[in-house]
Amino acid sequence: MTQEELRGERLREFRIALGISLKEFSSRMGVTSAAIAAVEYGTNSLTEKNMRYICKEFNCNYEWLKNGNGEMFKDDWVEQFRKLMENDDKNTLVIKNIIKTLLHCNTAEIQAINTIFKLYNRTKEAK
Repeated sequence: MTQEELRGERLREFRIALGISLKEFSSRMGVTSAAIAAVEYGTNSLTEKNMRYICKEFNCNYEWLKNGNGEMFKDDWVEQFRKLMENDDKNTLVIKNIIKTLLHCNTAEIQAINTIFKLYNRTKEAK
């Protein structure tokens, strides 16, 4: 696979991890859906400028997007949380409701949720 194809695969994986559609992602990027789809399929290259924008706007780890090194998301949870609270799209509202619910959980409930996350991560890693 070429570097462009690998980058495109990572971009698609990242967009899906964000839980946003191609249309919404491209809209926030200020480009057409076809342009992002062409990058995701490795037909077009992802420019340096666009990689930097994606990393800033969506909290993506630049090294991961460019070269596949490290984690997908930057470990800047404060900035990510701030951006999340500013956004009001459908997926963000779900995340906000989850956070609000977690704030009211007792220790046993938090432990149960943690078990669910561990099981989810195991299934995800098995794929």
